[in-house]
Amino acid sequence: MKFIKKLFESIELVFIGFGNLFYNLGLTLYETFLFGSKSWWWKIRFQYFVNYIFSRTNWIVRRESGEFDYPEENFIYGETPCFTIKQILEAIDCQPGDLFIDLGCGRGLTVFYSHFLKDMSAHGYEILPAFVRKARKIANSIGDKNIKFFEKDILTADLSSAKIIYIAGTTFPEDFIQKLNQKLRDAPPGCHIVTLSYNLPNKYFNLYREMVLYFTWGKSHVYFHKRRDKKTVAKRERTQ
Repeated sequence: MKFIKKLFESIELVFIGFGNLFYNLGLTLYETFLFGSKSWWWKIRFQYFVNYIFSRTNWIVRRESGEFDYPEENFIYGETPCFTIKQILEAIDCQPGDLFIDLGCGRGLTVFYSHFLKDMSAHGYEILPAFVRKARKIANSIGDKNIKFFEKDILTADLSSAKIIYIAGTTFPEDFIQKLNQKLRDAPPGCHIVTLSYNLPNKYFNLYREMVLYFTWGKSHVYFHKRRDKKTVAKRERTQ
C-alpha cells in the first residue's frame, strides 16, 4: 500500500510539473504578444537569457539561502509577469521620475519592467548575492542609471523617497510579516504599498483597492495601500 501511495504521489507531482510548465509557457506567449513590438522588452529578455543560461534560478536559491538566518518560506521563488506589473502600475497614480521600490526583487525583472513601462526610477532590494550581481550586470549592459540594485535585507531598505513599494511576499511567515509591517511605517505619507496575499494594518495604511492577477505560480490577490500621515494615525488612535 505504501508503494502504491508513493507511486500515485509521484505521478501527481509529474502532472503538476507539466501543468506549471504549460501555464508559464502560456504566460510567456501572452507577454510576447503584448510587448513583442517593444525593443526594450526584447533587450531585457535577451540579457536574462544570456545571464541565466547556465545558472538555474532554483539552484541559486538553494545554494545561497542557507547562508541567512531565515526560514525556507522566505526564499520560495516566483516572478511577476510584465503584463501584471503593468496592470498594477496603471491602478496607481504614478508619474515619470517617481521611485518604485521592489522589496525582495529576486532576479529583478519587476525593477526593469516598472522603469520602462512608466519611466520611473526603480530600485530593487535582494539578499541573495548572485541575483544582485547579475541584475547589476544587466543594468550596466542596458546603460540606465535610474535602475539600481542593493544587496541588503529588505528590513534595512531605505524607503524615505519611495512613491511605490512592491512586495511579492506570498509565502513570508507571519512573524516576518509583522517585522515588515513595522518597517513599512518608514514609508513617506501618501506612498503606495502593494502586497500580495495579505493586507497591511489599517491603522497605518489605507487599503483602497484589491485585484486578482496572474503570476508565475498562479493567481494571487493584490492589495493596494496608501501610507497614512501622522495626523491621521494619531486621530485614529484617539478614536479607538
